[in-house]
Amino acid sequence: MEILTYLESNQKPSLIPTGTLHGSYPLSIPSSPANPLALLQSKTALSPLPKRWQFLTLTTPELIFGAGFVDLGYITQFFSHLSLESGCADQRLELALPALQFHLNDRPLPGLRAHYKNPLSQSHFSMREEQGEVLFEGTDPKAGFTIQARFKIQPLTALTVLGEAVPSYWASTVKTACLPLSGSLQLKDGRTLSLDGGFAGLDCTVGFLPRKTQWFWAYALGKASSNYSNGPIGFNFARGNNLGGMNENALWWRDQLIGLPAVRFEKSRHSKKWRVFSEESSDLAVQLEFHERSRLSNINRLGLISSDLVQAYGTFTGTLHLPHSSERIQIENVPGICEDQDVLW
Repeated sequence: MEILTYLESNQKPSLIPTGTLHGSYPLSIPSSPANPLALLQSKTALSPLPKRWQFLTLTTPELIFGAGFVDLGYITQFFSHLSLESGCADQRLELALPALQFHLNDRPLPGLRAHYKNPLSQSHFSMREEQGEVLFEGTDPKAGFTIQARFKIQPLTALTVLGEAVPSYWASTVKTACLPLSGSLQLKDGRTLSLDGGFAGLDCTVGFLPRKTQWFWAYALGKASSNYSNGPIGFNFARGNNLGGMNENALWWRDQLIGLPAVRFEKSRHSKKWRVFSEESSDLAVQLEFHERSRLSNINRLGLISSDLVQAYGTFTGTLHLPHSSERIQIENVPGICEDQDVLW
């Protein structure tokens, strides 16, 4: 498995150190501070407990599906969102009891294991890797769908970022895109949608994050315009303080991982359009518009902890100009996600 890393924010975008990873890649969680409750009450810069999550994205011309297994240290949760091209959408966001209802291990790719089940609603989801292939399956009677999905992670090109989000405390993320997908999704109306020919991607993050964490995130995986023979394309853009300001902006294109410059986000309050564009006004490397189709929202105000999340599902259109090259890639309705997250945890 090939891992490509981007560790320095001032590094030239196209120069991403590369290396080969042999065997598993466990992301061990460091010891918690001596008194987590005191940190929580003081609202200091450091979140008192480590966080970790596995977020899965699946796309086909007919659907965008996202599922997250999240362990916040003091509570665990599972969420999913199914967005269909027809405009229909179903979602689930539930807290879960560790061990009884929820499990998530520390391995982001080889050896990953995650599951969630709710005996009351009879919903259950699981994800596991075996011999280089990830199997994700589950059913949600309330939303009315059952899913079985498979995708290979070997050979794999992954983006790995290690950042000191708070001094002396580290966090790491491993992201993949454009993994060939197969499987099916059965809907409550009797239809079966094929996942064959679609794409899968994973966001595996673990570590200590700032007590007050804010970020914007854009992520897509699909096929570029017909000008490029509909070849697979994926990209990841982020802006915020979750990894100490490390640049994790990258493009998966023609079997390469290419670094891209810092970006800004704009989200309209009165429409379903988002913009993702190069931070420098003179730099036209990134010019994207996101058209929201549906969204998952979660707003909680619980005193010492709070969450304000908007995770929008839709399509990207625009251009990406490759660094140190004259090539400009035209993006036409590539499916993906835009996220606005503001949490106190």
